[in-house]
Amino acid sequence: MLMLSTVVEIDWSNAAIAPPSFLTLITIPLSFSITSGLAIGFISCTVLKLLRGEYRRIGWPACR
Repeated sequence: MLMLSTVVEIDWSNAAIAPPSFLTLITIPLSFSITSGLAIGFISCTVLKLLRGEYRRIGWPACR
């Protein structure tokens, strides 16, 4: 319950943030692995930024 309270703080209108956030939220419980969920989130954020042409804005952390 505590983890879901921060979901309302995600900017769901931002197309660069919402899909990786959603994939992370879904992957963690389905894979039973926090590590796998975070990996999918970081990878999907990086791929999404590359596809959108924002490759110069990729930094650490990848999603800003």
